[in-house]
Amino acid sequence: MGAAYYIVLDRKIAGLDPFVNGKAIARESERLAQVTQNLGLRDVNEFVSADPDELMSIAEELGVELPNAPPPEAWFAPNEGLNWISRLESHLIDNPHDVGDASAVLEDLAEYRNLLLAAQAHAARWHFAVDF
Repeated sequence: MGAAYYIVLDRKIAGLDPFVNGKAIARESERLAQVTQNLGLRDVNEFVSADPDELMSIAEELGVELPNAPPPEAWFAPNEGLNWISRLESHLIDNPHDVGDASAVLEDLAEYRNLLLAAQAHAARWHFAVDF
């Protein structure tokens, strides 16, 4: 199946399906890290967060001892993500060769934008999570 970056909202929004693909972003994450660095943007991983209790549970299931307590779950305003998406989209439209499959990355970004616009309309916050 492959890894995917998906959006988690801090609350449910009635009638909104929060599903996004996010697989192209995961496949291209190394190249996107270079693009975002060149643009002075955050790396996608800087928007990743998780519930500390879930992290502890996963670590326990895997038999991994964490050296410290995990950080608190971070939430971002939709506008932060929308600005990031807009700058990245503009760059990739002008420079599609900077990633292996610009079309697929742009599709993921469009799905993110639509979800974050709904989050903005309902004053919900968000962060990325990664599915492996």
